[in-house]
Amino acid sequence: MELAYARCGELIGSGNWQINSTTTSEQFQVISGWLPTILVEKVKLAAICAGLTGNLEWRLAYRTAATQKSLPSAWSNVTDASAPYGTGEINTGDLALTLSLKMWVQFAVSYKVPAVGDSGQASLTTALGVRRS
Repeated sequence: MELAYARCGELIGSGNWQINSTTTSEQFQVISGWLPTILVEKVKLAAICAGLTGNLEWRLAYRTAATQKSLPSAWSNVTDASAPYGTGEINTGDLALTLSLKMWVQFAVSYKVPAVGDSGQASLTTALGVRRS
């Protein structure tokens, strides 16, 4: 008997963080290590956001590296019509990514406040998975 399989998905990162911001500049909490882009076609975030106060906005972001992880691109938002996310349970469903010829990808939660003078904080628990179609 011969057997072959293709892994269709896996959990790549999780954690618990207290995030807070008083700036309109994006800040990042890294969720995953670097992954080969060949393993990623879709990404899915499951999160619980508790104790959200103020005007804190948060969403899923990624960055790529062509050949050297020490020279990454700037962070980009993962396209999701439901972002920025709010309080409660968040399940993004499968979000497609177009990573072209880049070799590495890394994921994070990006967060900031929308206007000068705002502030906000939240307790965030996340699990991030990827899959190939």
